[in-house]
Amino acid sequence: MYRGFYASRFAQVVACSCLLVADFAWAAEPKSGAASTAVSTSLTDIDADLAKPTSFDFLMTPLRDVLAVVADVSGVPVTANVHALSDAGFDLDDAVVSLDVNGVPLASNLDAICDLLDLEWIVRDDTIEFTTHEAADDDDQIAWTVNVTDLSRDAEWLVDFITAAVSPETWSCNGGMGAILTDETRDTSAIIVQNSFTVLRHIAGLLGCIRRIAAMPEGGSTPLAADGYWSDATSAVAARKALATPMTVNLKEASLREAVVQISDLAGVPISLDWPALEAAGIDADGFVVTFSAKKTQLSKLLDRMLKPHGLTWDIRYERLLITTIDMATERMSVAVYPISHLLAKARDPEKLIDTVQSAVTPDAWERVGGMAFLKEFQHHLASAPRMIVIRHSAAGHSAVHAFLRKLPE
Repeated sequence: MYRGFYASRFAQVVACSCLLVADFAWAAEPKSGAASTAVSTSLTDIDADLAKPTSFDFLMTPLRDVLAVVADVSGVPVTANVHALSDAGFDLDDAVVSLDVNGVPLASNLDAICDLLDLEWIVRDDTIEFTTHEAADDDDQIAWTVNVTDLSRDAEWLVDFITAAVSPETWSCNGGMGAILTDETRDTSAIIVQNSFTVLRHIAGLLGCIRRIAAMPEGGSTPLAADGYWSDATSAVAARKALATPMTVNLKEASLREAVVQISDLAGVPISLDWPALEAAGIDADGFVVTFSAKKTQLSKLLDRMLKPHGLTWDIRYERLLITTIDMATERMSVAVYPISHLLAKARDPEKLIDTVQSAVTPDAWERVGGMAFLKEFQHHLASAPRMIVIRHSAAGHSAVHAFLRKLPE
C-alpha cells in the first residue's frame, strides 16, 4: 500500500528501490527475538560530521569563500549547484555572508547560512551541496528507506502519523510533491520516503527522538525535538536557560538592533536578528525605535511584551535566540516529542491530558480550531515504552507547553 504517491512516481521508486537503499544506508534490522532493540535512523553517512560543533566568523564574506571555509573546518566536501544558483541570479562572489557562531552543530550553521541567502543545503554522495529551494524540491534523487520495525507494527499508521505531523503542506495528499510508501519487500516493517532533504532531516530527527524516549526509564520527563528546539547543544541549553531568567531592562528610543544588543549582553547569550524575515516585512532594524521597560521579568515574557505589538516574536534557531516575525516563526514550526507517562500515574486519560493542553496553552493555535499546531499521542507498539505525545508548534509554543506540563501534578 502507499500514501500520497502519483502512479508514475510509485513505479519509479519501486523500480529504483535498490538504488535508493544504496544512496541511503539501510538501518540494521533487529536480530531475531529482539524486536525491542532500537535501530538506526541515520539519513546520511556524514550524520556524525553534521552533528559536530563548529565555529565560524564571517563578515561580508563571499559565498565562494564561505564554502571553502566550511569544507576546511568540517572536513566534509562542500559544493554549489552552480547552474541552479546562476539561474536564480546568485553569484558566488557577489552573495555575501555575515555570521558569528561558536560551538554550534555544523547542520545548524548550514541552516543559518542558507537562511541568510534564502538557499537550501542537501547531502549528495557524502558531499554538502548548496542549492536553491526549487532545485532541491525538484531533485528526484532525495529518497530514504528506513526500518521502523521497532517503532510500529503498522507501517500504514506510521505513514499517516508522519504526514500529519511533519511539514504536512509538502505531501502530495495536500498538494505538495512529497510521498511515502510502505516497503512490503521485506519481512521487517519499513517505509520509503521521498521529499526534500530538509523534510527528511526532520523525519529522521522525529524518529530518533521517539527511539531515545522509548529507551528512557519509566517516568522520564525531559522533552526532545526533531528540529533543534530542545537540542542538547550547549548553546541551545544556554538559550533556554536565559529565557527563564528574570531580567530588568529600560530602553528609551533605542533602535531594534541596539535593543537586541543590550538584551543579549544582559542575558549573556547570543541573540540575532532574522534579517531576511524583517526585510520581507518592511522592518528596518535601525529605523525601528523601541521604548520599553520591564523589571524582574522572565526574558521570554519580556520579549513577548516588547515584540508582539509590532508583529515580531522570538524563536530558537541555529541553537540560539532569533528575533523574527510572527508569520515566519509560525512557518518554521518544529516538532517535539514529550514523554507523559509520569503525568498518567494517577490514571489520567491521555486524551483528556491532550484536551487540557490544547485548551490551556495557545488555544487558538491548534489544528482542531483551524490553526497550524499539531498534537497527537504516538502509539508505540511496545507496552514497555513510555507514553509520549508529539507536538508541532513554534518555539514560543513549545516553551509554553513545556512550562505547563512541568506544573501539572504527577
